[in-house]
Amino acid sequence: MDNGTVTIDSLIWNVKLATSAADITAGFSNVVSTPPQTGILFEFAQPANGFVVNMQQMLFPIDIAFINANGIIADIARNVQPLNDYTDTVDAVSFLEVNANELASVNVGDAIVVNDTSIIAPSLLGGIDLGSIISIMLVMMIMKMMMGAMK
Repeated sequence: MDNGTVTIDSLIWNVKLATSAADITAGFSNVVSTPPQTGILFEFAQPANGFVVNMQQMLFPIDIAFINANGIIADIARNVQPLNDYTDTVDAVSFLEVNANELASVNVGDAIVVNDTSIIAPSLLGGIDLGSIISIMLVMMIMKMMMGAMK
């Protein structure tokens, strides 16, 4: 699974991005716990008008935010207990699973921002993001072209 971050208002979670069938099926199954402010974002290629979240192999309770195609939270399931499947009929393209009670201050209608951090490991760049690197490279290319034109 790729890594990313999910931001809702001022709250940030480090997440695994589940996009393949295997990742989506596995989820948090048989995981004893997950650290605070971490989770899994399940992303689907096509919107669905309902999900059944398989909780049969879950070992801890979670909160689930269902996200529509506009990046808006369409529904929230709070403190969903393990061993029982959870069904939601909302139209969504993805859903976020985090520890129970971590979505306590999040509401239906809140916007969600997802960043894929698996492209370049931020720790290797000293905190510089990909956009900054591209901007610096463009400035350097322009300067090189200008220096060449001055000769």
